[in-house]
Amino acid sequence: MKFQHHLVILLFIIPILCFSQSDNPNSKTIEHYENYFNLEQETIYAQLNKSTYLPGEELWFKTYIYNTKTEKPYLATSNLQVTLFNNEGTPITTKTFYTENGSSYGNFKIDSTLTPGTYYFKASTEYMKNFKQDRSYITSFNIISSSVKYKQKEVIAYDLQLLPESGHFLEGVKNTIGVKIIDDNGKPAVIKNAEVTNKKNEVITTFKTNQFGLGKFSLELKTNNSYIVKATLSNDSVITKSINHIEKEGFLIQTEAVIHDLVNINVQTNTATSKKLNKQHYTLFIHKEGTGTSIDIPIEKNKSSYDFAISKDELFAGINIVTLLDASGNPIAERLIYNPIGTKIEPLTINNIVTEADSILVTLKTKNPTDSLNLSVSALPENTESYSFKNNIHSTFILAPFIKGAIENPSYYFKNTDRKTLYNLDLLLLTQGWSSYDWKDIFYTNKAIYPFENGFSIKGGINNFSYDPENKLVLFSPENGFFIEAPLDENNKFEVHNIAVIDSSEINFSLINKREKNKKPKVYFTVLPQPHTTNKLPLSFLENDIYVTAPSNHIIDTVANNYSFIQSDVILSDVVVTENKINGEPDHFPLGYSRVTGTYLDFDHPRYKNSPESLENLIRRNGFEVSSDGISTFNVFDRRGLRRARTVLFLDNVPVDDFNQYSLTNLQVRDLEEIFFNKNAAIFGMGGRGGVIHIFTKRGTDSQKNGQKVFKNYATNYGYTPSKKYYSPLYNKSDIDTFESYGVLNWIPNVQQNEAGEYYVIIPKHYSNINLYIEGMDENGKLFSEVLTVNTKVSKL
Repeated sequence: MKFQHHLVILLFIIPILCFSQSDNPNSKTIEHYENYFNLEQETIYAQLNKSTYLPGEELWFKTYIYNTKTEKPYLATSNLQVTLFNNEGTPITTKTFYTENGSSYGNFKIDSTLTPGTYYFKASTEYMKNFKQDRSYITSFNIISSSVKYKQKEVIAYDLQLLPESGHFLEGVKNTIGVKIIDDNGKPAVIKNAEVTNKKNEVITTFKTNQFGLGKFSLELKTNNSYIVKATLSNDSVITKSINHIEKEGFLIQTEAVIHDLVNINVQTNTATSKKLNKQHYTLFIHKEGTGTSIDIPIEKNKSSYDFAISKDELFAGINIVTLLDASGNPIAERLIYNPIGTKIEPLTINNIVTEADSILVTLKTKNPTDSLNLSVSALPENTESYSFKNNIHSTFILAPFIKGAIENPSYYFKNTDRKTLYNLDLLLLTQGWSSYDWKDIFYTNKAIYPFENGFSIKGGINNFSYDPENKLVLFSPENGFFIEAPLDENNKFEVHNIAVIDSSEINFSLINKREKNKKPKVYFTVLPQPHTTNKLPLSFLENDIYVTAPSNHIIDTVANNYSFIQSDVILSDVVVTENKINGEPDHFPLGYSRVTGTYLDFDHPRYKNSPESLENLIRRNGFEVSSDGISTFNVFDRRGLRRARTVLFLDNVPVDDFNQYSLTNLQVRDLEEIFFNKNAAIFGMGGRGGVIHIFTKRGTDSQKNGQKVFKNYATNYGYTPSKKYYSPLYNKSDIDTFESYGVLNWIPNVQQNEAGEYYVIIPKHYSNINLYIEGMDENGKLFSEVLTVNTKVSKL
């Protein structure tokens, strides 16, 4: 009771102890800290559709880019580099994908050049190289075959680590000591019982660890004594470790969540230190991503404990870094704490399940309805053994940026917010000591040496015409959706910047002279930047099995013994998968539409065959405003900005104007063949500020190819890899055991809304329950991560 009363008093003291930067004796250190975070760093998470593949399949992924400082999607990113590495960490192939509104998606073919084994997937940007903390996303995946077995390395030794809270063992005070134990595979071991003895072999205290090999105990240390930890593991192995490096002077930071809405932070020292530093001012700095609160601590010679009770409402949501600065501004101790209040974790549940002719329609529900959800879903059989990732979007964005090294099963800490889970999370943070930031780096302001890449540049020249200052070069590409006039310098060279260019796409060039006549030029050019040099993955990463998700030999044995699982007349030495095309490439490539920046919908699925949803509602659901009287007027506007910009409309390649708008008013989804949305229609100049929509009906005609003879066509040598529609492998689903362990039902990188505004996924009919592995975020930074099971036996007709 006395302790709690002390905390209540401190609630009134803290505001008095907080001061402005100008009054702070450590203001220079804090200024360095704020400057260090002037550059906002990207953090990336990627969801792969599964973790184990057969040769011939496709690896499908969706990436999310997050601004940890603003806790919202990182909207400025446009160029994402994705690299696959072999099991030695050597890069194999790299592609660049277009990122919009903080996400992108794509795929890699698992072809014959990728032999069975463990591989790594890395998503990063060039701009990330400006930062010491690596917030690129790396995960492993496996390619299996009948001839390869994946065996766990035999455990030979254990590493027992004794980690003092805030980084120091201090004499004469009670120390909280974290415990971490791992085997030589980097996996946690479990201590079922441990004793701590002194030099007289007296047992002072006991402890045990949780399932992650983490625990703690408290002990008052003396330099004239010795301490031994004797730990008995769950397999009855016995490990011993001594406590060394006890300091005679120093400080500790100790924390405790004393009640539901308070955190107690205790700065602890000993008598020798307080007498020596009497009247000096230390600073307790609570901070996160460039923002912080300072608390002055005047050292008194007869005082060794300084307590601060802080409301969780006053802390940052998620991770808080508590650093103690000495009188000279040097960081001397640090502790990480987690505050669940205010974290942007949002639940997602199944609202309804409906069985249709050949598929199952699942609608999803959020606690707080929103129109800005950005979700990806991997649909796999409930008993799959092919989805074993250890990170999710929660752990990647909320926890990983602040932690050094690997975390065993980080997604565990965000499945619940109960007392046990929060206790285990605090054990993890206790054993971390210092955060991922190195204060030596913070004292030097970050500089943007590596540029923030926004699209591509095309640089080149022409060599079959003499220089004329009035000549202009036209670059025209329906595939990329641009029409650009580029001036030529005196050497007949040109440059265009910040444009979306697809790898191996076609660009048409024409030279316009002063009489506005077009001629075919001979052009040489290159697309920049070319793929960046990618270093090997660090050895420490490859040797740590925490990063590796090895497939079970059950899957391999099943595949090896069931060649009929694959639809093929030839028995091959390795399993081969044949692809069944569900949704192919668009039938049209209309002017102003870019496969990089645009959205394409086709209506081949039986669900759309008789859909009465109006074209007006469909357009609204894809981010545009519609003004229509239902009879003769049909105008569309872009929602972005304060002033609405009118959207360019085409119906079957015919421009829609005031005289033929009536042709759109009564159209329904069942009338449509394809529709193309593009909010960046620069090809139409100022008139394209509101974007362009191309509508193709089932009675329409194909788009006309550009047949002008004044353009010279060239293929690009690099650019964005276009995103493909999902292709389903042609499995033999009668082989139930293999399909349950390995098969894929669907991959939906961008979950859509229906006419009622509900988010939904469509899954092929299946004979057993289905797991939906869902990841995503919304425009406000709310994060979603769920594994939802679809009970196929209770679906409604």
